[in-house]
This record gives sequence, C-alpha cells and structure tokens, in this order.
Amino acid sequence: MSQEKVDRYKKQKANRDKIIKREKREKFIVKLAGILIAIALVGWVGFSGYKQFYKETSKTYSIDTAAVDNYLNSMYETEAAETEAEGNEAAETEAVTETEAVTE
Repeated sequence: MSQEKVDRYKKQKANRDKIIKREKREKFIVKLAGILIAIALVGWVGFSGYKQFYKETSKTYSIDTAAVDNYLNSMYETEAAETEAEGNEAAETEAVTETEAVTE
C-alpha cells in the first residue's frame, strides 16, 4: 500500500506543473465569466432604469380648424354660385342670339 502511495506521489509530482497551470486557467476562466456576467447585469439594469426614468415625452398639439374650413367652404360656395351665374348668363345670351338668328 505504501508503494502505491509513493508511485501516486511521484506521478503527481511529475505532472504538478501541468496540474497547477490547468487549475490557474480554470480559476481565471471562472473569474472572467463571473465578471462578464456581472457587467452584463449591471449594464442591463442601468439601461432598463434609464429607459424607465427618462422616457421621452412627446408633445401633441391639437388645432381647431373649423374657422378655416368654414372660410374655405364659403369660398367654394361663392365660386360655385358665380360659375353658375355666369353659366346662366351665357345660356341666356345664347338663347337671345339664337332667337335673333331665327328672326332674321
């Protein structure tokens, strides 16, 4: 039994540098992963908090355009009435011209 222990000790002693390097590398990777996770969490919490507390306020304006609409409608009605009146005058003038032409 003691010879087995001696052989095991010799193997460990021979591979001790490799084992120590592997353990250091594993510790470094675990620490690095923990730091990256912590940075990601802090960044996520900060960004979420920033979005929550500093919401962009949009200003909305409402305009009552009833006066402009009424004005434009009255303009269109006036224009339509003038066009209709001109059309009636033209029709009367044509009727008079046709009557004169028939009587001649």
